[in-house]
Amino acid sequence: MPNPYAVFLHDTPSRGLFARTDRALSHGCIRVSEPQTLAAAVLADPTWSLEALQAAIEIGETQAIQVPTPLPI
Repeated sequence: MPNPYAVFLHDTPSRGLFARTDRALSHGCIRVSEPQTLAAAVLADPTWSLEALQAAIEIGETQAIQVPTPLPI
């Protein structure tokens, strides 16, 4: 999600961080606890269901998917 503010949404391998009250441990990025659910909601495209997103992730190759409606940052 390119943007001029260098703010990115991403998952984290440190899943325990989601249980912390103080989560200001990032450098402007936003950790998302359910990134596939968020992606499916933002895309709002039946082609990119949770299952389709998971299958694309498992391939292990970067893909650029256009978001139909830009999200304000």
